[in-house]
Amino acid sequence: MQTRNPIPERVPAPGTKRNEQSAQKRVWFVCSWSVLGMLFLVLLSGCLLVSGEQTSVDLQPGGGNLRVSFVSAEGQATRELKVAEDARLMRVIAIVEVEAGDLRLELLRPDGAVEFVAEGRPDSQVTRTSHIQTDEQGYIRYRVLAQAARNGSYQLLFQE
Repeated sequence: MQTRNPIPERVPAPGTKRNEQSAQKRVWFVCSWSVLGMLFLVLLSGCLLVSGEQTSVDLQPGGGNLRVSFVSAEGQATRELKVAEDARLMRVIAIVEVEAGDLRLELLRPDGAVEFVAEGRPDSQVTRTSHIQTDEQGYIRYRVLAQAARNGSYQLLFQE
């Protein structure tokens, strides 16, 4: 009489070559997805997700304004606005307000360094004024940073 093997043939016994290969494949699969997940998070970290954004721009020779309002925002982004035809020194007034969360507006020099910051506080309006140099093509660059920001806005008023 033959005894029947209680372990089916499909399942390799512990310590066998087939079982080790299966474990290596699982480890490779988990590591691959973990690395892809981390890369995805890094890509999103430089992203500004905004809902209900409304933008108005009024450009005049020698000045103008930009107004952006939103329902909610999360993340960060660097944006630019063409305000002149070449490099100029502009007087800039930044106004930031947010109902809840954090909203920060950084105006950048042509080299990318921060010239000045306007950081919103819940249920209040913050205003900052400074002079900023445009780049050679006449662009002002600014960075928007939002953390759980709700019902916010920022405005840039600029003139030569």
